[in-house]
Amino acid sequence: NIDVSGGAIYTGHSLVLDSVVIENSAARSGGGIQFSVQYPGQTLTIANSRFLDNTATELVPATPTPTNSSNGGALNIGERCGNALDVPYTSPVNVTIAGSEFRGNSSQPTAIGGRGGAIRSYSRADIVITDTMIVGNHVDAPNPPVADRLYRGGAFEGTAKSLRIERSEIAENSANDVTGSNATRSGGLHIHNTSVDRQAPGDAMGVRIVNSTISGNWVSATGGAMVASGNLALRLVNTTVSGNIAPPTRTGGIIMTTS
Repeated sequence: NIDVSGGAIYTGHSLVLDSVVIENSAARSGGGIQFSVQYPGQTLTIANSRFLDNTATELVPATPTPTNSSNGGALNIGERCGNALDVPYTSPVNVTIAGSEFRGNSSQPTAIGGRGGAIRSYSRADIVITDTMIVGNHVDAPNPPVADRLYRGGAFEGTAKSLRIERSEIAENSANDVTGSNATRSGGLHIHNTSVDRQAPGDAMGVRIVNSTISGNWVSATGGAMVASGNLALRLVNTTVSGNIAPPTRTGGIIMTTS
C-alpha cells in the first residue's frame, strides 16, 4: 500500500479486530494499522491477533521531505487534526490490546525520524495491553542518521493519557544506528509526557507495568529497556527488567528524565 498512513487498515472510527493476522504491510505511518483519533468515545479493540513483519517507512519520496517520522511499524495511534499547541487533545479514547503478538515489525525511515518499531501513540488514549508478546521489533536509523532527528522505542513509543501493560513480554526489541551516534533512544519502551501545557500534578501520565517481563532489549545509544520522560507516574509491580543492553557508560535498564 502506497498511502501515507495505514498499510493494511486506515480508520478514523472505532474498530474491533479479533483473531486477525496483519503481515508484510507498509506505509509511512502505521505500517499495519493507522488509528486516527478524531472524536471522544472512539475505541480500538485488538484481541487474539498477530502483527508480523510490518514496516513504517517512506514508500513514495515526498517533496519537500516530511517533517514528521515513520511511526508505528505495526500500529500507529495518532490525533487526526492538529490544534494551536500541536498536542493530542481528544478524550476519552480507549485502546485495548489483549492476547496478541507483535513480532518483527519495524520503523525504517530513509530521510526522516523513526518512532515505535511495533506501536506508536500520539494521543490522549487510555491504553491497556494484556497477555501480549511484543518481541523482536526494531527502529533502524538511516546511514548516516538525519541531523536533528531521533530514532526510538523499538517496542513502543509515545504519549497517552494512561498506559497499563499486564502479563506481557517486551523482549529483544531494539533501536539501532550503525554509525554509533547519539541519535537512538530506548530499545524497548520510550514513554513521554513533555508537552508544556501538561506539567501540572493532575496532568501526569499514569504508567503501570504489572506481572510482565522487559528483557533482552538493546539500543546503540541510550536506554536499553526504557526511557520515561516528562510528567509521568511510573509504577512497576512484580515485573522483571533483565538483560537489557546499552553501550558502556550508558544505561541498559530504565532512565527517568524531566525532558
